[in-house]
Amino acid sequence: MPKDPAKPEVDEGTLEPDLPLSTQSADPSTFKPLNLPYREFQANNLPKTPVDLFEAFLPPSLIAKWAVYIENDREKDLKAFKNDENAKKPLSHSTSLPEIYCFLASLIYIGLHKENSLRLYWSLASDRQPKHTLSLYISRNRFEDLYRHFAFWDPDYEDKGLPRLFSRVSEVSEIVRSTCKRFITIPLYITIDESMIGFTGRSRITTLVKNKPTPVGFKVWTVGFEGYVLDWLWHFNHLGPVGIPFPSKKGAKKLAEKRPTDPSEELQQLSRLNDSQQVIATLVRRLPQQPYHLFHDNLFTSVSLSTYLRVYKGVGVTATAREGSGIAKELAEEYKKDRKQDRLPWNSLKAKATPDGLIQQFIYKGNASTLFFSTVYAGDEPLVRVRRRRPNTKSGRAYFKDEGEKRVFVPAVVADYNHFKAGIDTANQLRSYNSWSHRIRRGREKCLFLQFILETVLCNTFLLQKWSGWQYKDQGSWREAVLQGLFERYGSLSKAGTRGYSEVNSFKKRPSEHSYGFRGKCSTCKACLGYDISNQKRVVLGPSSGNRGGIRRQTSYGCLDCDVALCNNSYCMYKWHQQN
Repeated sequence: MPKDPAKPEVDEGTLEPDLPLSTQSADPSTFKPLNLPYREFQANNLPKTPVDLFEAFLPPSLIAKWAVYIENDREKDLKAFKNDENAKKPLSHSTSLPEIYCFLASLIYIGLHKENSLRLYWSLASDRQPKHTLSLYISRNRFEDLYRHFAFWDPDYEDKGLPRLFSRVSEVSEIVRSTCKRFITIPLYITIDESMIGFTGRSRITTLVKNKPTPVGFKVWTVGFEGYVLDWLWHFNHLGPVGIPFPSKKGAKKLAEKRPTDPSEELQQLSRLNDSQQVIATLVRRLPQQPYHLFHDNLFTSVSLSTYLRVYKGVGVTATAREGSGIAKELAEEYKKDRKQDRLPWNSLKAKATPDGLIQQFIYKGNASTLFFSTVYAGDEPLVRVRRRRPNTKSGRAYFKDEGEKRVFVPAVVADYNHFKAGIDTANQLRSYNSWSHRIRRGREKCLFLQFILETVLCNTFLLQKWSGWQYKDQGSWREAVLQGLFERYGSLSKAGTRGYSEVNSFKKRPSEHSYGFRGKCSTCKACLGYDISNQKRVVLGPSSGNRGGIRRQTSYGCLDCDVALCNNSYCMYKWHQQN
């Protein structure tokens, strides 16, 4: 029976470490820690305004290309539609750079202000709260038209070294990646972990990862710190990571990065790592060449990976480990026994060095026993005082006694790992707050752009300005500043079919800008006529037409600019001008 592409299988391209236990270990005192000079985060030469910072990540030169791509796609659709009326309906008219920026601002607005339906953002119902102002900048029909035909890739170009989906997002991805590193000095502590982009449509690339908040979607391997994303690699479900130099899967050879025919000793060592471990090495190699202290989870950990990063890249590693990571047999046996019998004292740490003295191996007993690798910590560093609650285990109850909470001195390797390991989890959390929450039809590319690339731009710019001491303390106020700046800069130049703008490049007057006064003649209020039709409630056995029985208010006042009779109140003035 053929496989259903709508039902992704469990991820087959993510390989776990599978090394035998090491029968050789050395005394902890023989370990030679890697000395890494401390380096803080620093922002360099940031643009002065929110809009300029946003445009640094999505520059006008790129948006101008998108306008050309959309126009080329429109011309093809026009030819196809002339020959076949059942073909995809083309975009109504050409777009432009200002209109695309207004469209992006609308996407940000919709993510920030949640509604159940897109149509509610353009609703004019009198009892509708809140009242949205998107209609001042882009009409609903034009937004839906652009959303359907939005293409940010060159339809005539395809990178044969990438799946078509990732080839289409490669141009914008490369620009955003480079900008993420341009304005900052990367700090010493970085994190690598996986991220999930929710997508439940048909695709061979989507992955099922059980026990995740977002179990089905596109997997991305991400490097960053404290919520800030620096770089990423895409993942193909059964083929594994895209862009690693030595993939093990047969069909993944064409997705590998180009490498020399005569590999050096470093590349030979790299080729011995499995696919998941090569993700770590590849992402580190794409960062600026300088020392780092890397934190990651036990999916990647092995003796060979930690040795490679230390010897060839000067990168220190602190990570949890599995039994298949090549850890010392003595520690692995203690780990197994404690998992069954809860034998080790709570908050205890035991260390063993590798025979070459490059890696220190630990077993730590907290709420549960955990294995650690580190090329930086020896285990004798000053303890860190943290707050801990009493766990419901035998060893935990013996340590806490009658206290439900206690200030505990924890080994530095454990405290720092718990603190810095959450860097990518923080980024995933930041993206989830104000992301696009409506159904995405006809476009896996839209999903990657809306839920990952655009969200990464907004979250990274928010963190940059926050760490630089700007005035925006939360994501909501920052996104409002970005979208308002985009509308102010490009709204008057956009031909987006709005109620607030004319078809020429100038603003119509808003309701508050019209002159209201005495017209000298008595007429029926135009707004009340519309109100009677749209808002009168039907009653049982009442008249079937809403036009009958309405209240016809007579007034001598109205809009002097439009020469229209309107009641002497702000509601009629506002409603008539919004509808006309």
